[in-house]
Amino acid sequence: MIIYAALGSDIFVPHRYHKEMTMARELYPWRLFSYHYHANKKNEPSEAILGSLDDQKTDPRVKLFLDSGAFSAYSMGAEIDVHRYGEFILQTQERFTWDVVANLDIIGGTEQQNWDNLDILEKMGCKNVSPVYHAGEDLIWLEQMKEKYPYILLGGLVTGDRKRVTQDLDRAFDQVLTDSYGEPVVQTHGFGLTQVDMMLRFPWTSVDSTSWAMSAAFGSSLFLLDGKVTQVIFSKESPSLKDTGMYHYSRMPDIMREKIDAMVEKCGVTAEDCYQGYPARRIVNLNCFWDMSKLPQEPYRSTHFELGLF
Repeated sequence: MIIYAALGSDIFVPHRYHKEMTMARELYPWRLFSYHYHANKKNEPSEAILGSLDDQKTDPRVKLFLDSGAFSAYSMGAEIDVHRYGEFILQTQERFTWDVVANLDIIGGTEQQNWDNLDILEKMGCKNVSPVYHAGEDLIWLEQMKEKYPYILLGGLVTGDRKRVTQDLDRAFDQVLTDSYGEPVVQTHGFGLTQVDMMLRFPWTSVDSTSWAMSAAFGSSLFLLDGKVTQVIFSKESPSLKDTGMYHYSRMPDIMREKIDAMVEKCGVTAEDCYQGYPARRIVNLNCFWDMSKLPQEPYRSTHFELGLF
């Protein structure tokens, strides 16, 4: 499974935190960029995208995902013009390869409006554009997507209603996206989805998350311990320092701290580096994502019909 690291506008910019960003770029090849954040007023790509362009030329592992950023724009009261988005795709695809490009979906719009946007982008000549299906929509749209596209992107997964989202995904995978043996019949991507249990429950081709950057900014790093992602607080200024229910590095038993030290040092940084600032914590988090991507996936087994129907 590919786990795309969703990148903010300051990530992988060569002149910022040069040592740590060089390490991050060498460590982690799967990157998701939001058009909403990474296109300037002239509709040109950010330095972070251009830095990844250089990486793509020299590292065959590098895979780049362009998201429209529709949800972020909607949350900020902004709108994205589909033709302007298409122009950005066209100018950048001349210079390097987008492995996946997300359609511009309209938050709160209709399924037909989203389909119309996809048609506009394709007629403009945009390549590798994949449709976005929102969990809970009529499955007839998902059926249409499956018939025409090799990669389907699933959104609406971080609404907070975990039970409903799980049921909606069960319907989608059970009835459309897998065969009778639970094997996928099309490639799928889960937006904003890095909970380990949800990653392993469904046969995703890829998922993405900003949690690697967000947790680092708030003083913590992520570690994969016994198949479970564990958050460890490093910052001495974190409000969680007084929360006895949280793992804080300074309060850990020696044997646990030694284990964390070994995992941190494997990333080329130290616990002291993680104390001092978020760049080192980001390195550790990217390494955790890499470890998570190697977790084995079993064939999908639907439990939808076990949720009280019989």
